[in-house]
Amino acid sequence: MITAQFADRLAEDEANREFIQNQVGLSCFVEAGAGSGKTVMLIQRLLTLIIEHGVRIDEIAAITFNEAAAAELTARLRRALIQVCDTGEYTLGNGAPRTFPDAALAKTRATQALEGLPGAALGTLHSFCLRVLKQYPLEAGLPPKVDGVDDLAAYFSPAQHSEAIIETITALFEGNEEAAAAINALPTDITADEFLSQLQFLLGEGVTFQHIQELAEWMDAHWGELDATIAASAFEAPSEDEIRASLHKELRLIRDRAHTSGVSDKLLAFFDDRLAELDAASSLAELKLGKPGNTGGSKPEAKQAKDEYKAFLAQLEAFGLYAGYAATSTIAPVLAALVREAADARCRTGVLEFHDMIYLTQKLVDNDEVRAKLHEQYRVIFVDEFQDTDPAQLDIVTAIARGPHDTPQPGRLFMVGDPKQSIYKFRNADIDTYVAARTSAAARDADHGVKQLSRNFRSSQAVVAAVNELYGQLFDAHAASTNGPAQAHYVPMLPQDATDGRDGAFIVLQDPDAEDLSPAELREREAADVVALIRAAVAGVDPRFVHHSGKHAGEHMHYSDIAIVVPTHNDALRLMQVLDSAAIPWVSEGSGALFATPELNDLFTVLRAIADPADDFTRVAALRTALVGCSDAEIARWAQQDPTATRVVDAEAQLRRLAGEALRVDAASMVRSVVSEFGLAEAYAASGHPDHLPRVETLLALADRFSAATGLGLREFVRWSDAQAETNQGVTEPLLDTGTDAVRFMTIHKSKGREFPMVIAAGMSGHTTGSRAVRAFSREDDTAQFKLKDAQTPDYLTAKAFDDEADANELTRLLYVAMTRAKSVLAIPLQLKKNNPRKKGGPRDYAKTQRGAKLAAVIDDSTQYAPITREELPGFDATAAPAAPNATPGAPAAERFSTNAAALAEATGITQRMGVTAIAHAADQANDAPRHTRLTGTRLRASLDEQVSRAGYPARQITTGLFRDNAGTEFGSAVHDVMEHLPAGGELEQIATTVASLYELPDGAAKEVARVADCFAQSAPYTRSLETESHREVPVIGTVGGTAVNGYIDLLYKDGDSWVIADWKTDVTATPQTVTSYFVQLDIYATFLEEALGQKVTRLELIFAGAEGPQVVVHKRGA
Repeated sequence: MITAQFADRLAEDEANREFIQNQVGLSCFVEAGAGSGKTVMLIQRLLTLIIEHGVRIDEIAAITFNEAAAAELTARLRRALIQVCDTGEYTLGNGAPRTFPDAALAKTRATQALEGLPGAALGTLHSFCLRVLKQYPLEAGLPPKVDGVDDLAAYFSPAQHSEAIIETITALFEGNEEAAAAINALPTDITADEFLSQLQFLLGEGVTFQHIQELAEWMDAHWGELDATIAASAFEAPSEDEIRASLHKELRLIRDRAHTSGVSDKLLAFFDDRLAELDAASSLAELKLGKPGNTGGSKPEAKQAKDEYKAFLAQLEAFGLYAGYAATSTIAPVLAALVREAADARCRTGVLEFHDMIYLTQKLVDNDEVRAKLHEQYRVIFVDEFQDTDPAQLDIVTAIARGPHDTPQPGRLFMVGDPKQSIYKFRNADIDTYVAARTSAAARDADHGVKQLSRNFRSSQAVVAAVNELYGQLFDAHAASTNGPAQAHYVPMLPQDATDGRDGAFIVLQDPDAEDLSPAELREREAADVVALIRAAVAGVDPRFVHHSGKHAGEHMHYSDIAIVVPTHNDALRLMQVLDSAAIPWVSEGSGALFATPELNDLFTVLRAIADPADDFTRVAALRTALVGCSDAEIARWAQQDPTATRVVDAEAQLRRLAGEALRVDAASMVRSVVSEFGLAEAYAASGHPDHLPRVETLLALADRFSAATGLGLREFVRWSDAQAETNQGVTEPLLDTGTDAVRFMTIHKSKGREFPMVIAAGMSGHTTGSRAVRAFSREDDTAQFKLKDAQTPDYLTAKAFDDEADANELTRLLYVAMTRAKSVLAIPLQLKKNNPRKKGGPRDYAKTQRGAKLAAVIDDSTQYAPITREELPGFDATAAPAAPNATPGAPAAERFSTNAAALAEATGITQRMGVTAIAHAADQANDAPRHTRLTGTRLRASLDEQVSRAGYPARQITTGLFRDNAGTEFGSAVHDVMEHLPAGGELEQIATTVASLYELPDGAAKEVARVADCFAQSAPYTRSLETESHREVPVIGTVGGTAVNGYIDLLYKDGDSWVIADWKTDVTATPQTVTSYFVQLDIYATFLEEALGQKVTRLELIFAGAEGPQVVVHKRGA
């Protein structure tokens, strides 16, 4: 039944949509709830401007939050323009046509817009800023050529910048006069001597250069906000005598007021004793004054006196922080100035990072002339996802919309956002900025400045009703303190009509006894809930688990309809293991951060031990990994210097040797060396997990890029990798979505803007970050506030209290985003612990640090949403519920080790690992090769004899006549490197010279390398490869007779619907037996490729370099 209030709100929503679409002469701030179709309205307004008002597309700037959103907006606009271009009208979402007054003119304008679309300013704020800076480089203080760093290089740069600053500080510490002069020349009131003195104090208090470097990285990310910090003066503490006199006076006043109010003699005596202690104390730093407890009773006058004394103790404690205030406020201006100086130098190169672009543009639009030109150039600016903006971004768009005027001009700004979905605080998103912009828009136009979109076109009635009921209370329960952070106000969503009575479903699972369980047990219960929900959803027997609308309306769920949305990567990884054990297929959409995947955990533990050999704890952890393979018992004997612990002694020596190598090579070389030495890739292939190999390859590629971009070593790479693992937005492994019917995993941040038929919002039992140090800017004077060990800046506690409250507010918004991704069904496993009652028989509250605590409390108070247990779901089978994986934190250490070691022992210990060459050429193995390699190679080569006989490989004697002075594996490797990098023509000698020097070949060898490579380049296989799809140096891996083998294909190219493998051979001569062995090698490669690609390899080619040209030997497989 539609109520009058609902009808009124629906009419208001429709009127707002009409206004947004057509009233383009007025600016508009749109507050759009989840699933309200804001992108559709944005497209409609763009069409009005372009088609009806003739605004050129190059006069419009549309700014989105990320590249994916920009691509979607561009694609939607292109489709709309194409439709108008073809038909003269546009089909609305409800199927009705939108016509234009002049169809012919509409087609013309749509055509013109399509022509200009590729160069239009539709993209992220960073891309828009870069566009403006390229347009006005000199005005921005930049060189004529300006460009941005690539995404991955932006990840690496903070470590690089901070490292340079630490080098300056280290030089000062070591007495370098140039470093002292550089610091004295900074625009601060702090001298180098003062800075050094306070730095030495901090180091004595346990602060490390690592702490300083992390602070520098944070400052670099905010270098455009450091003016106040650089200009700040150091804190000057009064003398101890002055402090003592002030404290004595304050305590005396408390005592005298207590006496006047008539408190008991016992309480007065307590105050007299404290005064005596204060006067007698030799040092205020050592002074610890007691508390009155029950002394003096609880009458109002006694309570007043005790409250005043409590405030006095807080003041006394603050005096103890003065030394830290002085130290931090002394180093902050210098560090900020060094960061700003480095940022200025970086910007002068013209290669800009993302935050550089924003801060430089913010400064540029202060230029009256530039601002006026941009105002004239861009007649309207659209800003999508405005809730995720920050003060600098707001300054930029409002300045351009303002131009030469005092305020943004009518029709110049269109901003759309949902404050309830502001979840990017870690990226500087500031909901207070959103609220300020909304307030300004309402002040400029009280009638039309702000428009609300409340109609939800995504979710079922059941989901909308639940979110309205629960989150209406959660948002409205927030009572901000006077100076606290803002929180979104909840406006209830208007649901769509149910189709054929299908209302969707909202399900909460909770066990009655969960409130007394341990965290590990709660995670196990949640995992069982997730499995039960998935099985119930795909069983096809429960009418709740169906699509409520759309082309699949009434159909039951499939695995691919279900998304598990979680707060962190670790939540996802834990549940992935559970689904594996339950035989439920899944894919990860960015939730499996590369550096947090279980497959790479052991590798990173070993890398950490190598990078920091002085860390005993990490070294022992590395010894215990399955890669190194030492048991707890062996490590215990080694710790007791038992001579029988030889395995641990050898392993520790190996780690020490690798640590020494790490000091001499870059990060990429070291990571590759460790992966190779421990046979990680081969181990995965042998243990039946070749699907893990792409993660290893991705890691190696990232290490290569890290080294190329930074030149830093393993220690810095490990540190950067750990930072990536800790964030929800770090580097992720690429998703290869092959359309598999599988449950999808993603973090809440990754899910934003997405929708799924069924959402399981998991991870509610996880805990929020505890008491953590924060870095922020003071709301009073804009100075940087931070804490280094126990030393903190003067306003740090105020900044931290604000930040903690902002985090709590954002958690509510984060969970709201998770819930509103659901279209038909929303399910929440809510297994949470409760605290003991404060009073006997009193109520028990949920432990507040749990993410779902507030939501659970609201559900408890609800009469509409009673939780059920997993046993009540259809088809629940307790015997099918998976056991929690051994990797969970609650599992005993010994059991975890045994499980991990056993999993990898099959690959690294029992099964030998070797190259394909060692099999194909087993008879030619040198005696110095490992005995197990020779024996295994011979055994496997013998097992292939029947295949060799049946295949009929060409057994030809090769005599090239191309004699040379250089031979050996180094020469062959050099030629192969040249062929890998050889372009379609030219520069061969230059490449050969470079490669020969890398292999330290003798003088003159480069010419021979070039001669052989040139001969290969004249061969028919090489020529054919240039005309079709081809790949060089392709790694292959697989198993032969249960043994993991690997190798590289020199050249792989397409021949019609099949593939050809070609191999460069630098032999001067080759016997028929050798040629046969080469074909055995290529045939093994072909078998692996066919299994991986599902396509045939029909031809194998050996190319020898001859004196009179290339000699090619061909074998047609299957002929």
